[in-house]
Amino acid sequence: MSFFESLAKKYRIEAGDVVKFPQKTPAAKSVTMPVFSDGQYTKAKDKELIYKALVNFIKNDFAQGKFTKSLYTHLSLNFGFIAHYDLHGFYQKRFADPEGRIKTYESISRAAGHDLNKEDCGDLNRAIKELVVKNEVKFVNDAEELKKKNMLEQHGKLTRELERMGHKFE
Repeated sequence: MSFFESLAKKYRIEAGDVVKFPQKTPAAKSVTMPVFSDGQYTKAKDKELIYKALVNFIKNDFAQGKFTKSLYTHLSLNFGFIAHYDLHGFYQKRFADPEGRIKTYESISRAAGHDLNKEDCGDLNRAIKELVVKNEVKFVNDAEELKKKNMLEQHGKLTRELERMGHKFE
């Protein structure tokens, strides 16, 4: 039995069907707001807003509309991420793509040294790392489900295209 056949059997789908997946993983675990201190460049209130933006982003299943400029700016400057052209490019690479989401989890969860001890925002980076680690299921399992969904959608499109071209499936 092929991979796609096993998925089709598990999810009871036929080529061309709209894919319905089981209930998503639980929402982000409840968090207690860390206490932040003013840094040389980043005020405690700004750190709190960035942290709240990340909590909201995770709770809303990484919805692009919840990925704020302040969250983008902080993440793109920390945790060893390679620069992207803009917020949308960073989002597409790091959250819309399942493999990118898993790599993002790994980068943040394995952060050590410089990022966690930065004079200006080490406290925020440590809090972000703790939040991300607590929400591993949201990052990793949801990314795996997204990957399956994308593969099944691609399978359906290819099947319909082959049928349109006259190929018969038995």
